[in-house]
Parts: sequence; structure tokens; C-alpha cells
Amino acid sequence: MACGVPVICSNHYGNKEIIENGINGYVFRNYKHATKILAELANDRPKLQELRRTTKEHFLEKLDMKHTIGQYVELA
Repeated sequence: MACGVPVICSNHYGNKEIIENGINGYVFRNYKHATKILAELANDRPKLQELRRTTKEHFLEKLDMKHTIGQYVELA
């Protein structure tokens, strides 16, 4: 995600807490849903480019080490 690569992952714990559909990737429900997401992105280059941009922004704003360390410090 730090390099702007969106994540396409299954709907399991951990994944769905980090991935925001349409922001930094997509969480799929089943094989058919995953196929639909991948086909849509493959056929819509502007949408894929925008998703790559928002993926990197989201990472830097919410998942970067500097941000994450601050969250851990607040818990202590």
C-alpha cells in the first residue's frame, strides 16, 4: 500500500478492518465478487489510477509507521 498498490482481499478478520473499499483496495465476499472487482479495475484504467493514488494517500495518513507509533503511545 505504501507504493500505491491497492489490496484485493477476502472478507476475513484483520483485512476488513484495514481495507476501505474504493479507498485502498477492496474486500471481496466470494470468488464471483473478486472476479467482478478485478475485471472492473482491469477495464477502467482511470478508476485504477485513482485507486492507486488514494491507496498511497490512505497509507501515509493512517497506516504509516509514524501514525501507528502515535496510536500505540496513546494506548500506553
